[in-house]
Amino acid sequence: MKRWICVILCAAMVLCLAACGKTQPKEVDLKAAAAEAAAVITENGEVLFPEENPEVIESLYPGLTAVELKQLVVYLPPVVGFPCEVVMVETVSEDDAEKVCVILQERINGAADDTAYPENAEGWKNRAEVWRDGPFVVMTALPEGVERTAAMKAEF
Repeated sequence: MKRWICVILCAAMVLCLAACGKTQPKEVDLKAAAAEAAAVITENGEVLFPEENPEVIESLYPGLTAVELKQLVVYLPPVVGFPCEVVMVETVSEDDAEKVCVILQERINGAADDTAYPENAEGWKNRAEVWRDGPFVVMTALPEGVERTAAMKAEF
């Protein structure tokens, strides 16, 4: 009887240890999330277009194309500089996610210091932010009156 109790306790302990293993990583379709964010902005009267040209992306977010990414989705307004952008990124590693945060924050800081267009700079200062959730990084610069959705806050 004691042997059976020991066997059952050992089996229970093995199962408990197995339950502490790694969880499966989240799978998020950033194209769908970004399209949803762009639709919310469009409902407010602004227009955003998807941007896939690596040269344009590198000119706005220097260093981003050098980071190893799983997914990258960029939506830009017709007039670059206007405080209305959505960038969603999934990186390969946590270190890369931190690099992306820095790159996107530099975009916000640069646009917020624009003395040529002070009305745009004000929008970047007050309505642009970067969020991170594990390997996911999201930057939004939203026009006045647009509320952030869960996807815009990287709440996947």
